[in-house]
Amino acid sequence: PSAAELGASREGFSAYDASLAPAANTTTHEETWSMTEEIVEVAPGVKQMQWLFNGQAPGPTLRGKVGDKFKITIKNEGSMAHSIDFHASRASPDTTMRTISPGRSLDVEFTIDHAGIWLYHCSTMPMSAHIAAGMFGALIVAPADLPTVDRQYVLVQSETYLAEQNNQPVDTGKIADEKVDLTMFNGHANQYLFAPLQARVGERVRFWVLDAGRVAESAARRGTRPAPLGAAPAPGSRMCRCGWDPPPYTLGVSPHAPRDEAEALAPPQRSLTAEQLPTPGPW
Repeated sequence: PSAAELGASREGFSAYDASLAPAANTTTHEETWSMTEEIVEVAPGVKQMQWLFNGQAPGPTLRGKVGDKFKITIKNEGSMAHSIDFHASRASPDTTMRTISPGRSLDVEFTIDHAGIWLYHCSTMPMSAHIAAGMFGALIVAPADLPTVDRQYVLVQSETYLAEQNNQPVDTGKIADEKVDLTMFNGHANQYLFAPLQARVGERVRFWVLDAGRVAESAARRGTRPAPLGAAPAPGSRMCRCGWDPPPYTLGVSPHAPRDEAEALAPPQRSLTAEQLPTPGPW
């Protein structure tokens, strides 16, 4: 079936918006988030309890520049304890990562001194269960000299481990054994079959990719055959596992590289690719 036919079969379905919004023109970013537990769809026809930042999985994507300050107020509006760990922060974990009881809140403040795409997640034990249940997201800090592109997308890969017990978000035994039920981008399995990411022939498209899962074999794929990320590397394309400090942020890719590639990402590694689509069609 075509993308249009698939979309029609999912009437009322709204995919997670993978578009990367422009960075705010400010040096201080202040936000207030909630932490809740809600039943949401994680695959076509499959719903389960999830633990969420701001009612969504992944949580809100943060953007900033090197030197910017983030001030995040986290309110626990759920029924169990949660917390937050920003990998981009160099603040003491005793203060920023402490568990927040239901009905309480925590102010987290840190300054960014390195570029990259960074994971944030709940660090309350069992941490792997809280992450698999939906408590993760991305913070993006682009290097100042990063070339402009026509479109940018954020893809956060994760896995879920369905539990048979009612209202349980994950099966911790499956997590320990790495018995994955669903692998997904942006919190929902196969959602971009129903709502494909858009680009025009000749446009430069940048993908910020983050592995928030547990399985080390997770990968981002690019190629001329249909694939989750899909795009053939154009001459001069560059690929990186970004987030290293200090620079350089990129690893060169040969302009004569094969037109079908896979880059393995171990948790919580991340990748940055700039691609150019040579022909129309599904990628």
